[in-house]
Amino acid sequence: MALTDAGRRRPDAVRLAERALTDPRCERDPRCLYDALTTLALAGEPAADAANRLTVPDSILPILFRARAARFEGDLDTAWSLYEPLHRTVTDPRLRPVVVAETVELLLDRGDPAGAGAALAGHGGAEAELAPELLCARGAVAMAGGEFVTALADHLACGRALRLGGVVNPARSAWRRRAASCAHRTGQARLAADLAEQEHEAALAWGEPRTIGLALATLAVAGGSREQIDLLDESAELLEAAGAAVEAGDIRHEVGSRLWRDGRLAFARAQFNQAIARFQGAGNGHRAARTEAALARLRTRPEPALTRNETRVAFLALVGYSNRDIAAKLFLAVRTVEFHLSQVYRKLGIRCRDELWTGMLDTGTVVKPPGVPYVPGGVAVAQAAGAASPERVRALRAVALANHGHDRAAVVQDAALVLGSDSRGDLLAFWCAVLALVHAGATDLAAYHCERQNGQHGEFVTALRARLAWLRGDPGTAADLLRGLLDDGRSPLRELLVAWSIAAAVDLGDLDHAHGLALDHLSDPDPPGPGDKPELLAALGDLALATDHQDLARAAFLECGHLLTAACVHNPAVSAWRSRASLCADASGRRRLAAVLAERELALARRWGDRRTIGVAAHAHAVVVARTPEEIAKAADLLADYPADALLRARYDLAQFLSSGHRYPEARTVLRAVGELAAKGGYQRWSSRAVAALRRLSQQAGIRLTAQERKIAELARAGLSNRRIAESQNLTLRTIEFHLSSVYRKLGISGRRDLAALRTPLM
Repeated sequence: MALTDAGRRRPDAVRLAERALTDPRCERDPRCLYDALTTLALAGEPAADAANRLTVPDSILPILFRARAARFEGDLDTAWSLYEPLHRTVTDPRLRPVVVAETVELLLDRGDPAGAGAALAGHGGAEAELAPELLCARGAVAMAGGEFVTALADHLACGRALRLGGVVNPARSAWRRRAASCAHRTGQARLAADLAEQEHEAALAWGEPRTIGLALATLAVAGGSREQIDLLDESAELLEAAGAAVEAGDIRHEVGSRLWRDGRLAFARAQFNQAIARFQGAGNGHRAARTEAALARLRTRPEPALTRNETRVAFLALVGYSNRDIAAKLFLAVRTVEFHLSQVYRKLGIRCRDELWTGMLDTGTVVKPPGVPYVPGGVAVAQAAGAASPERVRALRAVALANHGHDRAAVVQDAALVLGSDSRGDLLAFWCAVLALVHAGATDLAAYHCERQNGQHGEFVTALRARLAWLRGDPGTAADLLRGLLDDGRSPLRELLVAWSIAAAVDLGDLDHAHGLALDHLSDPDPPGPGDKPELLAALGDLALATDHQDLARAAFLECGHLLTAACVHNPAVSAWRSRASLCADASGRRRLAAVLAERELALARRWGDRRTIGVAAHAHAVVVARTPEEIAKAADLLADYPADALLRARYDLAQFLSSGHRYPEARTVLRAVGELAAKGGYQRWSSRAVAALRRLSQQAGIRLTAQERKIAELARAGLSNRRIAESQNLTLRTIEFHLSSVYRKLGISGRRDLAALRTPLM
């Protein structure tokens, strides 16, 4: 607990806590159990699951940590059903102030400040000498009543008491960020900024995404930042990555309100819609109703839907096609394209192409059949499956374990038993068992069982064979098999087939075909159900990443992650959305988000233990956290025995880092190897990139950017417009344009899109 209180070395604290929970001596010590479980909870780990596995009779800890988990997830009714009896009956002098304080804050979350005040008063809340937890709760009650001076005093007193006990971790108490908010509201700007900065630094030191997200929101509002909306948006992304749906929704609502006041109505609408989705996903009806009311005021009239042609034109404009290219692709006149775009802008309430994404990436939920854990294609397969076999339960258990990222050996064993039994005729059991093996990295065994089917389950087995071909480094075969299924036009797996086809086309470098697949799906007048939306979002993210649309890719990956987290999928072997989003966030200048996602992905990958999953996560971590060629080389070594795509990505980034360190001969060697491997496997995109990078390398040798060029280029790579860069650097727009043209010439690139693709520090 000492590491947790100090807010340092979170991975070590988690390891020690997990070790303690397996120690019989700790199981006999309630204090040890509470400390270990609290460490897991504050580190963002599933403490409630660990508490439920305890075998201690009459312990209240499972109830307490289930209540905490429900409150964290925004399920306030379930949380109240657990806290209400608990706060009346708990007698342990160490736990009592904690439970009472958390009950008070839950009542505030439920919109019952009077009940919160009464609960606090019933436990001595008016006394001068209170435990730190109760001081913080009393301050929260005062804030709810608008008594910010009183609240500030209580929160500062809480902070002093905690610091005397060696507690500085912001995950332990909200006193500092609430004190910053109170100081801001009472006009004490300097104190507010100092507290907000301290909270931010302490949160970064601990490294848990929810804590960082809340601290960043405080820094945005109370810290006096000029980039409040950007910081709040990053805060919401951090909270969504942590699964803190209600808090993320609150931030989205605040951002939407600010954008509304600024007259940026399309962006405000997008934020309100995301907030509503977060609240509804958490079952928080009163918050969703509040945001729906704000959205209704924003809509002065019903929004007409986009026509099919308008949707197609808007999507192509979103992903970077010029009006002339759109016209050629859709067999339209340029003036017709311009007309459609003007209609899109009018209907969506936007002003230009840069705002198109606000209306094109909608939010939603994952649909799962009752009793079936999330699995790609699960809805269609469950509908097509016949009677359940005796082994179906084992297959479903294997998928559920894989989704959680627990016990890979048991997953392989259960899946192999199902596939080796007479239950192969049960389509749902077969499908789940094969994908469980895929998640566990046993692709050869999965392919063997697919080949054994001898025509049984038809298109479902063909779809699995295609996915396995893609995973095993043969995107061409994957694309051919999937094209045959899609050409039929009646497949119940249509959305999944589109997603997997886009992924194969991206690897083949056929981006035009990938865009066409996405375009046809998004403009489909009879779209399939939403069961495979995470797979589609991941594929669209990869497509956007391949064309260096970093912000769009990040949004797609984060939305994919939000849906998977809500479906209880945490294992990066199911989807490496965190790694992908971290690379996009890093390229867009959101380094906090990038680091948090990469750290979390690597920890989860190591826990799962599959070498390829670890290699993918280690690559992202090396790029955005370690930032050294040596670490990227280690990640590439982990991927050396696996299919080419992940290895090509890692080696390509290794070459860029070597080049930035002026290690040009080594960079050339790596790039030549990338080109050869890509050509051999049919990965045209990586082959083309390797050729372009070699050409750029010959131009870069001996050329350095000036300090001013480097600074301006980094700002441009982070997504700032030329005008914003000029304002931030106190330079003219012409000067910025001159420096950027010099950067492009020296680096041998054609513009901002190529600049965004460079992952290394600019030299």
